[in-house]
Amino acid sequence: MIALLQSLSGTSLGLLFVLSVAVFGLRAVWSLGGIVAGWVS
Repeated sequence: MIALLQSLSGTSLGLLFVLSVAVFGLRAVWSLGGIVAGWVS
């Protein structure tokens, strides 16, 4: 997995892909956290 990310980040397209995946993951965690916080309170 790490080797795959390293080989992808060698290209600008790979870097963009990794960046978009990271942003998508952060947004997913953020929205999930918001749902859980709203559910608990």
